[in-house]
Amino acid sequence: MGDFLSAAAPRAHFTRYLTRSEVACLLGTIRRRRGNIARRDAALIRIALQSGFRIGSVAGLTVGDAQEGARAGRLRARAEHAKRGRAYDVPVSRKLRRALKEALAVRRAMGFPLDDTAAPLFVSREGTPLSVRAMQHQFRTWRIAAGLSMPASFHWLRHTAAKRVLASTESRDPLGVAQAVLGHANRKSTAIYLLPDREELADAMEAI
Repeated sequence: MGDFLSAAAPRAHFTRYLTRSEVACLLGTIRRRRGNIARRDAALIRIALQSGFRIGSVAGLTVGDAQEGARAGRLRARAEHAKRGRAYDVPVSRKLRRALKEALAVRRAMGFPLDDTAAPLFVSREGTPLSVRAMQHQFRTWRIAAGLSMPASFHWLRHTAAKRVLASTESRDPLGVAQAVLGHANRKSTAIYLLPDREELADAMEAI
């Protein structure tokens, strides 16, 4: 494991993720706002968090992807939206299935049908595909509204998913599990998540 940690140098610890309380604050802020745009944004944040997908893969999800993922229990990061064109699947958990169903329900509530499986899952008020830039803007808007002071970006949701996987898995190879969930081709890319995090540093200081 030391070899993998050395690949993550020069960072001494990892900070680019959200704690559970920060996620709860963010989603709670969105939940208190009424309307389909808030519902849409909450669903896409939950999907990103529960799948670990990069923002391009979230933006590239179609109605059919969500329907198939909720039904079959596997959600695909399509090659055309995945890094280096490498498609991969992640298992659909109960939370992810609920988020996918909510995203479909919100799209229908916004006035856009679900009969075209190739149609984008996330759309604007006008029905145009929600772009990566728009998702980044919406995330920043909600982060500020929630009073989260750190410069978190949408990509932090992927980091957060990785940290949660490593913290919760009972596998003999936790790094391998995280690598598979994130779709990393190189195991060393996942090693950064083994670095000490904010909570671990705080606990260590409390023990002094």
